[in-house]
Amino acid sequence: MSEITNGIKNAIVNIKIIGVGGGGNNVVKRIAENTDLDLDLIAVNTDHKQLKSLTSDNITKIQIGTTLTKGLGCGGNANLGHEAAENDAEVIKQALKGADMVFLTAGLGAGTGTGALPVIAKIAHDMNILSVGVVTVPFTFEGARKQKLAEASIKELMPYMDALITVHNDNLLKIKTSTKLTLLNAFRMADMVLRQGIRCVTELILTVGVINVDFADVKSIFQQSDHPDALLGIGESSESAVDAVKEAISSPLVERSLSGARGIILNISGNSSLSLYEVNEASKFINEHTHPDVNIILGTVINDNLGDKVRATIIATDFSDNASPNEEKASTENKDTATKATTDNTAKPKTDDSLKLPDFMNKEKDNKKSSFSAFPFFNFKNDIK
Repeated sequence: MSEITNGIKNAIVNIKIIGVGGGGNNVVKRIAENTDLDLDLIAVNTDHKQLKSLTSDNITKIQIGTTLTKGLGCGGNANLGHEAAENDAEVIKQALKGADMVFLTAGLGAGTGTGALPVIAKIAHDMNILSVGVVTVPFTFEGARKQKLAEASIKELMPYMDALITVHNDNLLKIKTSTKLTLLNAFRMADMVLRQGIRCVTELILTVGVINVDFADVKSIFQQSDHPDALLGIGESSESAVDAVKEAISSPLVERSLSGARGIILNISGNSSLSLYEVNEASKFINEHTHPDVNIILGTVINDNLGDKVRATIIATDFSDNASPNEEKASTENKDTATKATTDNTAKPKTDDSLKLPDFMNKEKDNKKSSFSAFPFFNFKNDIK
């Protein structure tokens, strides 16, 4: 019998991970050190010294804004970071060619990541690449200016993202061991949360499982909603898959309930003894705690390295209320401020030039996706590597 061939091509998903600025570069560095997945890692920075410190041959390094910064970085100037990315837009486009999916990651609040990331996001969007952002908002102790810059950068990102996961570093302080957390390890943990978030999604796509979650599944969930708000949680349990799911959604780093989610990817990993009953019970639990019209995509992976533990990875999108916890909080604060101003005619708004946004963030926009999203995630229990 002759072999039947029909020109089927090897379908390999091209995933690029772009770390922008110091925080983003650190994430890319850690991924290069700790993954065997076929990922295209790219580090973008204005700081030549930072890029030079990335010694892995698996990382493509792109220095932007050389004529503007002379390789010395942005010094916290987000306008400079924005201009640097615009000046080298063609270089960035070349780096993105061939990508099916791109992860954009940065620690927001300073110069390069805050200013350049929205430019890179727009380029990826214009190239019709599935785009997922994973970013951090600074600790409160880093100052109000950095917080404001980070939130403004997120608003700039929103129109160009298919999914955006925002990690508020302050939520790391809610972990039980936070009182013993050193300053150095706090920042390392923030980087690790970004790295783990990216790794979980890429593993869903690139790891072959008993029940697979492929690229088309992930793409359909991320593009199901007009709003890029996304939640990601990971949990482990030695007891059952349901307990692992409960761990994933009850972490102090998760700020939002799954109840309004209409798009869910659930990936359950366990050893070869993982039972059909456990998987069914875990899926049933998710069904009972999400929107009545939820679209659930279930994937399972056999991983004997987990021992007797079961790991659950949850990606939630398309929330029915379309309002993040931060939006609700901001709305409440605005109402309180308005009430106070009405009853106190002498109250005048305070201004602080140091808190003014960069010029590019003050432009009026008519964006379909204009809401601010914040969904910190991840049940952190492992040692920092």
